[in-house]
Amino acid sequence: ADLLVVLQQIKQLYDFELLTELESLAVEIDVSQFEQVIINLLKNAEQANTEQGSAERPTVLVAKERDSAIIKVQDTGPGMSQASLTKAFLPYYSTKAEGSGIGLSICRDVIEAHQGTIELSNRQPTGLDVKLTLPID
Repeated sequence: ADLLVVLQQIKQLYDFELLTELESLAVEIDVSQFEQVIINLLKNAEQANTEQGSAERPTVLVAKERDSAIIKVQDTGPGMSQASLTKAFLPYYSTKAEGSGIGLSICRDVIEAHQGTIELSNRQPTGLDVKLTLPID
C-alpha cells in the first residue's frame, strides 16, 4: 500500500499536519490495522496538545531511511515522565484518568506484527515523538 495515500485518507477524518518530501512510499501493511494505529496515536497527540492548552494540530512526518519507512507522530503536549515512557506499552497502563491502557500496547502488537518498531521519546522543549519504523516493500 502507498503509505502517503493511506495517510491522506486518514487526514479526511482527523486533522493533522503531514510533512514529507516523498511523492509515494510503498509499504506492506494491513491498511485497516495501520489506520487504527495512526488514529489512536493522533487521538493521544490531540489530547496531549489540549492538556497543554495548545490548539495546534498533531504533526505526522514521513521519511525514508535506507530500507525503512519512518513515520513520526508528534504533539506539543507535556511529554511523558521517564517512568511512563518505560511503562507506556504495558497492557492496562495509562497516564489518563479515563484511559484503558490498551491503546499503545495494541499499536505495538500491530507494528511488530508488520516487522516494525515503535518508540516513544520526549521532544524539546515540549511534546512527545512516537516513531514508527516499517520495512519498505
